Amino acid sequence: MVAPRQATSGINDSGQIVGGYNDPSNVFHGFLYSGGSFSNVDDPSGTGTLGSYASEINDSGQIVGAYFDSSNISHGFLSSAGSFSSIDYPGASATLAYGINNSGAIVGAYFDQAGNGHGFLYNGGSFSSIDYPGATGTQAYGINDSGQIVGFYNSIYQGFLYTNGGFISINYPNAVATGAYSINNSGQIVGFYNDLSGNQNGFLATPSQ
Repeated sequence: MVAPRQATSGINDSGQIVGGYNDPSNVFHGFLYSGGSFSNVDDPSGTGTLGSYASEINDSGQIVGAYFDSSNISHGFLSSAGSFSSIDYPGASATLAYGINNSGAIVGAYFDQAGNGHGFLYNGGSFSSIDYPGATGTQAYGINDSGQIVGFYNSIYQGFLYTNGGFISINYPNAVATGAYSINNSGQIVGFYNDLSGNQNGFLATPSQ
């Protein structure tokens, strides 16, 4: 039997951890690790062969992620107090939810009917698109309690910070690609970069004082 592959993705201030794993049949499942115990986080609508995945958890225990329907089309989900609700950008061909803050604002990515990727913010029951100016594609990954959003754009990834209504590009020095995954309430950003040798590395970016 092949052991499931696990990957952690998000953690809240109580130390609760979410992520995903593959079972021996290579079906995805989300998980929550809390109080020393694991439990599955699988949206009941995830009837496709790809299953479900949990991406982030906030301090209230709300979890966001994605599930795949019977046609293996992805949909975002919010799990709150054990109840699941779908997150689908209007008119999109597919949606993925990646991040949630303590106010319940959610960020992620959607794909239009032409297959182009866009970031989104879902807040207070309303969607807004997040598109880096001039980019061929955008994905939003993390949001802090101040509403600052990070992610990456273009097919050769370049990171971004969206703050105060404007974009700031984040590119690790001499890297061929950079992606920003998460931002905390102090404005520190973590992500990855690919160096000139093709190796992938992590980074921490701290705002200058």
